[in-house]
Amino acid sequence: PVSVLLRLLARDDVESSEEAEVLHALEPWMVCHTAAEIARVLAKLELREVPAKVLKSSVAVGGALHAFRDDDAVRLLLAEAISTQLSASKRRLSEDPSSEPPDDLVCPITYQLMEDPVVAADGHTYERRAIVDWLRNNDRSPVCNTVLEHKTVI
Repeated sequence: PVSVLLRLLARDDVESSEEAEVLHALEPWMVCHTAAEIARVLAKLELREVPAKVLKSSVAVGGALHAFRDDDAVRLLLAEAISTQLSASKRRLSEDPSSEPPDDLVCPITYQLMEDPVVAADGHTYERRAIVDWLRNNDRSPVCNTVLEHKTVI
């Protein structure tokens, strides 16, 4: 049940480096629970510690969170996690301009550090303005050229 899982996560003895593993381990559980239950559990995880690549793949077609991509609570949790990672990257870049931003936070269309990142149906993250412009004239992924299941961005 959700309450047991919440109590386990509340113990807070999970190393932050293990958050991605916890998210992956929850995938079978997510299949049989509601978006509201999943959002409650995700709120207990330190999603900002989960690599953006893992978060994006969980929302992509076939990912554990794909079915919940339109749920506002899940969408907000993922957006906050990616935004936190983006802010940390910007801070590191301002402190050390010679450092490279993580590839996951660079838009594959503009090749710039993203300001307003969103995830498309292909599981890749894009600058919102760039992917919205792309989707006006295309129904294929700009990265892998596969037909997108939908044109909604998260």
